[in-house]
Amino acid sequence: MWQERMLRISRIRRSRFAWLLPCLLLVPGCGDGGGEGGLGGLGAIGGERTAGTIVYVTNSGSNSVSGYTANALTGGLTAIAGSPFPDVPTPSAIATSANGLFAYVANSQTNRVTAFRIGTNGALLRGESTAGNPNPVQVGTTPRALAISKDSQFLYVANSGSDDVTVLKIGTVGVLTPVPQAEGRSKPVGAGASSPVALAITPNGRFLYVATSTSSLITVFQVDSSGVLTLVPQSGPGTNPISSSGTGLTALALSPNGQFLYVTNGASNTVSTFRVEPSGLLTLIPPASSNPVSTGGTTPNSLTVGVDGGHLYVANGGGTVSVFGIGSDGLPTLVPVSGGAPNPVPTPTGSTPVALSISPDGQLLYVANRATSVSGGTISAYTIVSGTGALIPVTQLLGNPFRAENAPSAIVTLGPTS
Repeated sequence: MWQERMLRISRIRRSRFAWLLPCLLLVPGCGDGGGEGGLGGLGAIGGERTAGTIVYVTNSGSNSVSGYTANALTGGLTAIAGSPFPDVPTPSAIATSANGLFAYVANSQTNRVTAFRIGTNGALLRGESTAGNPNPVQVGTTPRALAISKDSQFLYVANSGSDDVTVLKIGTVGVLTPVPQAEGRSKPVGAGASSPVALAITPNGRFLYVATSTSSLITVFQVDSSGVLTLVPQSGPGTNPISSSGTGLTALALSPNGQFLYVTNGASNTVSTFRVEPSGLLTLIPPASSNPVSTGGTTPNSLTVGVDGGHLYVANGGGTVSVFGIGSDGLPTLVPVSGGAPNPVPTPTGSTPVALSISPDGQLLYVANRATSVSGGTISAYTIVSGTGALIPVTQLLGNPFRAENAPSAIVTLGPTS
C-alpha cells in the first residue's frame, strides 16, 4: 500500500513538472501557445540570442525559408538546426521585427502572411493559429513586399494583384490582427497607381511609401497611431503619387536619418533619389542630369543603404552589385574603381541577384541569387570596407557562395537581441 501511494505521488510530481517545463522554456510569454514547430531548440523567447547575427532567405521554388548564423569575423554562414523551415507556400518576402522576436513571410500564391516566433538559436517557430486569429492570415491578392514599423507594432503588406496595402497589428506574442481602413479591409494605393511591389516606412513611423511597378509611381501615406493610412494631400509642387522619373519600379530604401528615399527603376537601369519633406511628400533632387543615375548594371531589383548612411548598394539582376557613395545632398555616385576592385561587383557566374541585405553592424553584405549553374540558389557574402564602402568577397574556402534552396526571392539579416 505504501509503495503504491509513493508511486502515485511520484507520477503527480512528474506531471506537474511536465506542465511547468514549457513555461520555463517560453518565459516571457508562457501560455501564448506553442503552435507548430514544438519546443525543440527554442530556448527563451525574448532573451539574449545565443546565435548572434542571423540571415534568412525565402525560397519561392522550395516553399521554405533557410536560416543561417553569420560569423562576425569571417562572414561565413552556418545553417541553423532545422533549416530550411518548410511549409511556407511560395514565399515572396520576409520581414523581422526590430525587437528580434518575430518574423513574417508573405505567401504570394495563397494570399496570406505566416507569422513565426524566433528562438534564441534563430529557429523559426510557427505561431499559434486559432479560429479568432488564424495563422497564416489572409491579406490582399499576390502580396509582394512587407515592412514593419520601428516600434514593432504594425506590419504592412503590399498586394500587387489587388493594388492595395493591408495593415496588420502585431500582438504581444506576434499574433496578427487586421486593421480596417476607411475603404474596407485594405487601403488602395491611389488613383492611377497599380502593382505595388515595395514598401518603406520612415524611422519615426509617420509615413509609409509604396512603389508601384506598372505605373512607376510612389504613393505617400500618413500613418496614425492605430495604423490607419491616409493619403498625404498634395501641396504646392508636391504631387502624390509622384513619378520616379524611371520605369518598372522594383525596390525602395530610406536613409537611416529618414531624409532621403531611393528607388530602383528596373526597366530603366537607374536609381532615383528623393528628398523627404516634413509633410512626408517627396521632391526629386536636382539636377535632372544626375538624377536618376545609372546603376552601371542591368535590371536593378533590390537596394539598401549602409548603416552609416554613406553608401548605397544595388543588386542588378544582370549579375552584379553596384556600390554608390552618398553625398551630403543625398545623391549617389558610383564609387570609382580602385586597387583592382571592380564596380559594379560581379556575382558568381550563372547567378541572378534578386535581393540583398546588410548585417546590423554594417560590416557584411549578403546577396541572394537565383543560380543556373547549380541546383537551387546561392548566397554571396561580402565584407564592406570601412570608409570606402567597397565590397570584398568572403573567401571561397568558407563555402562562399553559400547554398540556399530553389529560387530565392528575399533576404533579411537580424542582429542579436539586447
